[in-house]
Amino acid sequence: MNVPFEKIVRFGQQTMLEYPLFSVSWILGRFCNYKCSYCWPYANSSTPDYQSLEVYKNTINQIKIQARQNKSKIFFLQAIDSKKLSPKRERL
Repeated sequence: MNVPFEKIVRFGQQTMLEYPLFSVSWILGRFCNYKCSYCWPYANSSTPDYQSLEVYKNTINQIKIQARQNKSKIFFLQAIDSKKLSPKRERL
């Protein structure tokens, strides 16, 4: 079976395509020295990998711009951090 990729104009979960929701799941950093059994193998790192506060702020602003451009009426941002809280997260 050949998939007609050139004819595909959008794809995704039907409710997400038809609902005016702008959803973002963002992993802020992988720094965590725990090795929990429920985490996927590349989910953590023993080396701190946080970005500068400016990078986080600029990224949030870009996410908001894209949500407005898409005329989304509902905005959902899920920011995921390790068990050892990012020292910058509290200032976001």
